[in-house]
Amino acid sequence: ATKKEVWLDLFDEYSVEILEQNLDLIKGFKIQASVLGNFKLFEKLSKIDTKEKQCILNISAYSLSEIEEIIERIKKSVSAEIILQIGFQSHPTEFISSGLSKLDVIKKAFPEYNISFADHLENNSPDVLILPFLAQTLGANIIEKHIKCELLPTKYDHYSSIDFNQFDEFLALSNKYSNLLSQPFINDEEREYLRKSLLVPVLNKDKKAGQILSKDDFSYKRTNKQGIDALSLVSK
Repeated sequence: ATKKEVWLDLFDEYSVEILEQNLDLIKGFKIQASVLGNFKLFEKLSKIDTKEKQCILNISAYSLSEIEEIIERIKKSVSAEIILQIGFQSHPTEFISSGLSKLDVIKKAFPEYNISFADHLENNSPDVLILPFLAQTLGANIIEKHIKCELLPTKYDHYSSIDFNQFDEFLALSNKYSNLLSQPFINDEEREYLRKSLLVPVLNKDKKAGQILSKDDFSYKRTNKQGIDALSLVSK
C-alpha cells in the first residue's frame, strides 16, 4: 500500500499537544485563517522543534500587508517551513469566490513561499475537478481536496467532499495535463513541422556561377529538395 502523509489541523492548545505527542509521525500542520490570532496556541507551538515539518497558513480574507505581518510574527514562534494557502470553506464556497485570482498576486508578493490552494466547491459542481486543476497549472504547489467514503456518514465538510471515483478522475486529469507544463520549449514534432513547411529561397531565373545575387533573384517556396533556409542565408 502507498504510504500516506499525516497532517494536523491546529485549532487550540490541545491540538498542539497532539502534535507534540506524535511529532515523528506527522508531516506537517495547518493553521486556519480564523486561528492566526490565537497567541496562546503559538506560544505553546514555539516550545516544539518543528524545523523538519511544514506549516500551512491559511490567509483567506487578509490583505497583503496583514499577510506580511502574520508571516513575520509566526516565523518567531514556528520553525517549520511556511506554506501560504488560499481558499476557505463556506459550506460550500461559490465558484466565483474561490480565490483563484489571488494565486498570481500572492506568488509575486511572496515568491519565497510555496502556495497551497483549497477549493470548497459543492461536490456535484461541474467545476469541482477543474478548479483545483486550474490552480495547479497557475502555480499552486499543493492542492487541498476533501475526500469522503460513500459508505460512511460524513458529518463535516460533506458539502465539498468528493468521493474516491471523483478523486481518481482528478488524478487522471492532473497527470494528463500537468505533463504539458514540463515539455521542452521546442519538441520534436514542432521541429519537424517547421522543417517540412519552411519556405526556402529558390532562384527564379538562371544564373551563372560567380554572379552576384540579390533578393530579387529569389522566390520563396516549399520544396523537398535540399537547400538553405532564408535565415541561414541572411546570417552568412
